[in-house]
Formats: sequence, C-alpha cells, structure tokens
Amino acid sequence: MKKFIGRYITKPIIISVKLFKHTTNFDMNLLNLLNQKRKISQPINQLSCGCIFRNPSGDHAARLIDSAQLKGSRVGGIYISHKHSNYFINDGSGTYRDFLVLLRRVKEVIASKFSVKLDEEVILLK
Repeated sequence: MKKFIGRYITKPIIISVKLFKHTTNFDMNLLNLLNQKRKISQPINQLSCGCIFRNPSGDHAARLIDSAQLKGSRVGGIYISHKHSNYFINDGSGTYRDFLVLLRRVKEVIASKFSVKLDEEVILLK
C-alpha cells in the first residue's frame, strides 16, 4: 500500500527481522570459486553502481547491449564497461546528467533494434 505525503509517495519498509540459526556446512571452496568468477566477469575495481538494467524475460541486458555494439559508449565521464556491458563506469568526472543521457540512449537503441524495453535495476533519485 502506498501513502501520499505532500508530493512524495511512501512505501512500507521492514523494521524488524527475526533470523533463525540453521546449521549448514559452509563451502569455502564454492565461495572462492564464485568470487573468482565475479572478478573475471565484472568490473569490480572500477566506480560503478552494479548492474544497470534488469534482465528482460528470456534474455540478458548485457547480451542485448553487446549485440547493439554499445560496449564502450560514453557520455561525458560515464561509459559502458568493456568487461561487462550492463555496468556503467564513472571515470571520476561523470555527472548524474551524463548517467541519465547514457541510460536513455541505451534504452532507445535496444528498443529500436530489438523491440525490447529495458527497465532499470538501479533506483534513480532526483
């Protein structure tokens, strides 16, 4: 349920969680394997906010961006990662406006080429 307060819409939030301890075997090898896979496939040492777009049903946003040859596209200080094209990287000089322009450009190209609407996975604050 949404409530209106002035001009803003508020949503309910969780204020308490009760966790139960379940005994399981922790697999450190699996954790190391997953971390290594992440290091290989994602730009973890660069300024980003993680994946930008949700994966559309039956496809991957990164594959669509790659197929549209948008990898490396840049607006100001924000560019699409060469390592994983669902990541936007800030070279340190990027602005919120740069981000929004690149976001809109990618959405328009993907919609035009593939008739797919990409939805943001990030939450945009204005």
